[in-house]
Amino acid sequence: MEPVLEVSALETGLHPAEATEWVVMLVSVGIALLGWMVARTFYLKNPALPERLKTRFRALYITLLNKYWVDEIYDMLFVNRTKDLGNFLARFDLSVIDGGVNGSAWLTRLTASVSGFLDYWFVDFAVRRSDLIYYMSYPMRRIQTGIIQNYAALTIAGILLLVSYFFMK
Repeated sequence: MEPVLEVSALETGLHPAEATEWVVMLVSVGIALLGWMVARTFYLKNPALPERLKTRFRALYITLLNKYWVDEIYDMLFVNRTKDLGNFLARFDLSVIDGGVNGSAWLTRLTASVSGFLDYWFVDFAVRRSDLIYYMSYPMRRIQTGIIQNYAALTIAGILLLVSYFFMK
Protein backbone atom coordinates (compact mmCIF):
# COMPACT_ATOMS: atom_id res chain seq x y z
CA MET A 1 0.00 0.00 0.00
CA GLU A 2 1.16 3.38 -0.85
CA PRO A 3 0.92 6.03 1.80
CA VAL A 4 -1.79 8.54 1.21
CA LEU A 5 -0.52 12.06 1.19
CA GLU A 6 -2.69 14.37 3.19
CA VAL A 7 -2.28 18.10 3.13
CA SER A 8 -3.44 19.61 6.37
CA ALA A 9 -4.60 23.15 6.90
CA LEU A 10 -1.49 23.79 8.98
CA GLU A 11 0.81 22.83 6.08
CA THR A 12 -0.95 25.28 3.77
CA GLY A 13 -0.40 28.04 6.27
CA LEU A 14 -4.05 28.34 7.36
CA HIS A 15 -5.18 27.77 10.90
CA PRO A 16 -8.24 25.43 11.11
CA ALA A 17 -10.46 28.18 12.46
CA GLU A 18 -9.37 30.53 9.69
CA ALA A 19 -10.13 27.89 7.05
CA THR A 20 -13.61 27.44 8.53
CA GLU A 21 -14.18 31.19 8.39
CA TRP A 22 -13.26 31.28 4.69
CA VAL A 23 -15.63 28.41 3.93
CA VAL A 24 -18.49 30.09 5.81
CA MET A 25 -17.85 33.40 4.03
CA LEU A 26 -17.84 31.77 0.59
CA VAL A 27 -21.01 29.78 1.31
CA SER A 28 -22.86 32.88 2.55
CA VAL A 29 -21.79 34.94 -0.47
CA GLY A 30 -22.88 32.06 -2.75
CA ILE A 31 -26.31 31.92 -1.07
CA ALA A 32 -26.69 35.69 -1.44
CA LEU A 33 -25.79 35.49 -5.15
CA LEU A 34 -28.23 32.61 -5.66
CA GLY A 35 -31.00 34.64 -3.98
CA TRP A 36 -30.18 37.65 -6.15
CA MET A 37 -30.38 35.51 -9.32
CA VAL A 38 -33.73 33.93 -8.27
CA ALA A 39 -35.19 37.36 -7.49
CA ARG A 40 -33.92 38.73 -10.82
CA THR A 41 -35.50 35.81 -12.66
CA PHE A 42 -38.83 36.09 -10.79
CA TYR A 43 -39.35 39.81 -10.94
CA LEU A 44 -37.40 41.10 -13.97
CA LYS A 45 -37.05 38.36 -16.56
CA ASN A 46 -40.27 36.36 -15.98
CA PRO A 47 -42.78 38.23 -13.74
CA ALA A 48 -45.53 35.61 -14.33
CA LEU A 49 -43.41 32.82 -12.84
CA PRO A 50 -44.12 33.65 -9.15
CA GLU A 51 -47.87 33.54 -9.79
CA ARG A 52 -47.62 30.16 -11.53
CA LEU A 53 -45.50 28.75 -8.68
CA LYS A 54 -47.97 30.15 -6.17
CA THR A 55 -50.88 28.28 -7.74
CA ARG A 56 -48.90 25.09 -8.34
CA PHE A 57 -47.38 24.85 -4.82
CA ARG A 58 -50.29 26.37 -2.88
CA ALA A 59 -49.57 24.62 0.45
CA LEU A 60 -45.89 25.59 0.39
CA TYR A 61 -46.82 29.17 -0.54
CA ILE A 62 -49.29 29.46 2.35
CA THR A 63 -46.77 27.95 4.77
CA LEU A 64 -44.05 30.38 3.70
CA LEU A 65 -46.48 33.31 3.64
CA ASN A 66 -47.45 32.56 7.25
CA LYS A 67 -43.77 32.15 8.25
CA TYR A 68 -44.34 28.53 9.30
CA TRP A 69 -46.89 29.85 11.85
CA VAL A 70 -44.03 30.47 14.29
CA ASP A 71 -45.68 33.62 15.69
CA GLU A 72 -48.99 31.85 16.25
CA ILE A 73 -47.33 28.84 17.91
CA TYR A 74 -45.20 31.14 20.08
CA ASP A 75 -48.30 33.11 21.10
CA MET A 76 -50.17 29.91 21.90
CA LEU A 77 -47.36 28.27 23.90
CA PHE A 78 -45.75 31.20 25.68
CA VAL A 79 -47.57 34.52 25.38
CA ASN A 80 -51.07 33.21 26.12
CA ARG A 81 -49.81 30.96 28.95
CA THR A 82 -48.03 33.97 30.47
CA LYS A 83 -51.25 35.96 30.21
CA ASP A 84 -53.16 33.08 31.84
CA LEU A 85 -50.64 33.00 34.68
CA GLY A 86 -50.94 36.77 35.12
CA ASN A 87 -54.75 36.56 35.22
CA PHE A 88 -54.58 33.73 37.77
CA LEU A 89 -52.17 35.69 39.96
CA ALA A 90 -54.40 38.77 39.69
CA ARG A 91 -57.44 36.74 40.83
CA PHE A 92 -55.34 35.20 43.64
CA ASP A 93 -54.24 38.68 44.74
CA LEU A 94 -57.79 40.01 44.69
CA SER A 95 -59.29 37.10 46.61
CA VAL A 96 -56.58 35.75 48.93
CA ILE A 97 -54.14 38.59 49.54
CA ASP A 98 -56.66 41.43 49.52
CA GLY A 99 -59.10 39.18 51.40
CA GLY A 100 -56.51 38.70 54.15
CA VAL A 101 -55.76 42.40 54.33
CA ASN A 102 -59.45 43.36 54.35
CA GLY A 103 -60.21 40.62 56.90
CA SER A 104 -57.46 41.81 59.24
CA ALA A 105 -58.73 45.39 58.87
CA TRP A 106 -62.26 44.24 59.74
CA LEU A 107 -60.96 42.31 62.76
CA THR A 108 -58.94 45.34 63.89
CA ARG A 109 -62.01 47.57 63.66
CA LEU A 110 -64.05 44.99 65.60
CA THR A 111 -61.52 44.65 68.40
CA ALA A 112 -61.17 48.43 68.55
CA SER A 113 -64.95 48.73 68.92
CA VAL A 114 -65.01 46.12 71.69
CA SER A 115 -62.05 47.77 73.42
CA GLY A 116 -63.73 51.17 73.16
CA PHE A 117 -66.96 49.76 74.62
CA LEU A 118 -65.14 48.13 77.55
CA ASP A 119 -63.07 51.24 78.16
CA TYR A 120 -66.11 53.49 78.19
CA TRP A 121 -68.42 51.31 80.28
CA PHE A 122 -65.90 49.88 82.76
CA VAL A 123 -62.73 51.96 83.02
CA ASP A 124 -64.25 55.35 82.35
CA PHE A 125 -67.31 54.41 84.40
CA ALA A 126 -65.08 53.56 87.36
CA VAL A 127 -63.27 56.87 86.99
CA ARG A 128 -66.53 58.77 86.62
CA ARG A 129 -68.04 56.91 89.56
CA SER A 130 -65.15 57.19 92.02
CA ASP A 131 -67.67 57.77 94.79
CA LEU A 132 -68.85 54.19 94.15
CA ILE A 133 -65.30 52.96 94.71
CA TYR A 134 -65.19 55.03 97.89
CA TYR A 135 -68.31 53.35 99.28
CA MET A 136 -67.29 49.88 98.15
CA SER A 137 -63.97 50.24 99.97
CA TYR A 138 -65.68 50.98 103.29
CA PRO A 139 -65.41 47.40 104.72
CA MET A 140 -61.68 47.24 103.92
CA ARG A 141 -61.12 50.65 105.50
CA ARG A 142 -62.80 49.41 108.68
CA ILE A 143 -60.40 46.43 108.88
CA GLN A 144 -57.31 48.57 108.19
CA THR A 145 -57.19 50.41 111.53
CA GLY A 146 -53.45 50.59 112.07
CA ILE A 147 -53.78 48.89 115.49
CA ILE A 148 -51.51 45.88 115.67
CA GLN A 149 -53.68 44.03 118.18
CA ASN A 150 -56.55 44.01 115.65
CA TYR A 151 -54.24 42.52 112.99
CA ALA A 152 -53.07 39.82 115.42
CA ALA A 153 -56.68 38.97 116.35
CA LEU A 154 -57.65 38.69 112.65
CA THR A 155 -54.61 36.52 111.92
CA ILE A 156 -55.43 34.14 114.80
CA ALA A 157 -59.08 34.00 113.67
CA GLY A 158 -57.94 33.09 110.13
CA ILE A 159 -55.63 30.36 111.42
CA LEU A 160 -58.42 28.89 113.57
CA LEU A 161 -60.76 28.87 110.55
CA LEU A 162 -58.18 27.01 108.45
CA VAL A 163 -57.42 24.46 111.18
CA SER A 164 -61.08 23.80 111.83
CA TYR A 165 -61.68 23.39 108.09
CA PHE A 166 -58.98 20.74 107.79
CA PHE A 167 -60.17 18.91 110.90
CA MET A 168 -63.74 18.79 109.58
CA LYS A 169 -62.68 17.02 106.42
